[in-house]
Amino acid sequence: MIRIGLLATIYPYAILPGVTIWQAAAPPASQTVTLAGGLVVVPVILACTALGYRVFRGKTNHAELHFH
Repeated sequence: MIRIGLLATIYPYAILPGVTIWQAAAPPASQTVTLAGGLVVVPVILACTALGYRVFRGKTNHAELHFH
């Protein structure tokens, strides 16, 4: 709760005392490129993860993993 109060008191300044959030942010063109890259890379990562789970499902027996 204290963090919310602190954020409310320093808004819109990102770095006290004089740089606002908008001044500290990257240019819109850079943000657009980053967003486009994220929209391409995140689905690829999710697809690779799903493929890995699909390929290796059922390959282990949980009883064999527990050493008694």
